[in-house]
Amino acid sequence: MDKKSVLHEQVASFEVFHKRVRWEGERCRVLVKTRPGLAPGEELCLVMGVRHPRRHFTWSGCVHSRERTATGAWLVIEVDPTAAAAIAALGAPHAGTARRFGGRHDTSLWCLCRHPRAASSRAARVLDLGPSGLFLATGLEAQLGEAVFFKSPSSTQWLVGEVQWRGEKAGEQGLGLQVVFSRSQERMAWEAWYTASAAAGRA
Repeated sequence: MDKKSVLHEQVASFEVFHKRVRWEGERCRVLVKTRPGLAPGEELCLVMGVRHPRRHFTWSGCVHSRERTATGAWLVIEVDPTAAAAIAALGAPHAGTARRFGGRHDTSLWCLCRHPRAASSRAARVLDLGPSGLFLATGLEAQLGEAVFFKSPSSTQWLVGEVQWRGEKAGEQGLGLQVVFSRSQERMAWEAWYTASAAAGRA
């Protein structure tokens, strides 16, 4: 059996990685920087590194096509179903998720938040929610790329958000978070919270 090629790719953050992901139904494709000598249909292992927070993933797939855009030349890698499920669990926006849940909406929900290493939590208010993120009105000090834990007061499941921006919404200072999943239970908890919030907003 021929040995698979191994592609090493590194991106600065999960936000950048999510922009490299494309969904066609349940098919998942990832754009990586082009390499010579790889043809469509060739099987390979994709080793993806994220610098902030520092994570590494290894997925199997094959070269789907080559593509040139305004930002350069790319290889389009179609990953196998196991890898696609893992990528979905990381919170990469999925067309099906957007159709089921809709877009962002304003809300006013109390939650608890804390730094990952902190022993205590503090109350905060969620001022908007989207399929993959939220704005948290809080005085919590956190830098771009840092992780923040948050959860509904009625839940035991802590969720993780990566700080994408710091700023103001509706006159309140806070943090824009991209939700990051490492387990299916976390994704289920997030989707349940988002669905309930969206339903309450339409009532």
